[in-house]
Amino acid sequence: MDKIFTISYFISLILLIRVTFLNHSKYRFLLKIITCSHFLGLGIYSVLVRDVSLLEYLLLMGLVFSFIGDIFLGLKDSIKIGFILGVSSFSIAQLYYLLYFQMSYFNIIPFIFSLIFMLIFWRYIRNNSKIDFPSKAYFLFIYIFLLSSCLFSSIINLIYYHNELNLILMIGCILFFISDITLFHVYFLRNKINLLKIIYLIFYHLAQLLIATFIFL
Repeated sequence: MDKIFTISYFISLILLIRVTFLNHSKYRFLLKIITCSHFLGLGIYSVLVRDVSLLEYLLLMGLVFSFIGDIFLGLKDSIKIGFILGVSSFSIAQLYYLLYFQMSYFNIIPFIFSLIFMLIFWRYIRNNSKIDFPSKAYFLFIYIFLLSSCLFSSIINLIYYHNELNLILMIGCILFFISDITLFHVYFLRNKINLLKIIYLIFYHLAQLLIATFIFL
């Protein structure tokens, strides 16, 4: 079953990357849902067959809202507020991930680092003429704060609870962070770079798979 799941996951991811460049929007949305259903399915399967902790249910909720966010972003050209709903869903997902870390061990340091990162990232956007960032999109900084807080919290978590499982979770958070910063450039760079789409798709789906694997193990 593990081999079938792995093969199915990577086949759907490869097909998703291919149709993304062919601009087959209808097939892309379908393949996006199929690919995302793998990490969500693994998360749900894990809580059904394992005696998971209450905190791990927070991670499952993060997977659920990420899946919902993928649906809304996939429909952003059909639904007027699809992008806002997608970002909102992913913000809730990051909040659940963040709650997992902070309820395991509360630490204010990740929030300080996140504020510093946001300041640096804001200056980067303001001073980069290659980025066309609309003023109405500044609500994205709420998501970036949650995203970066989750990243730094996962690092702190590994420092205090050093084991292989927490290493897997931290790598998942790092890949998630890289994928979404890459996606930001996919959306807002004036001159689109196709390679960034590949980086985003690979890193995002590996990130979610690692988070689901953490629940499974």
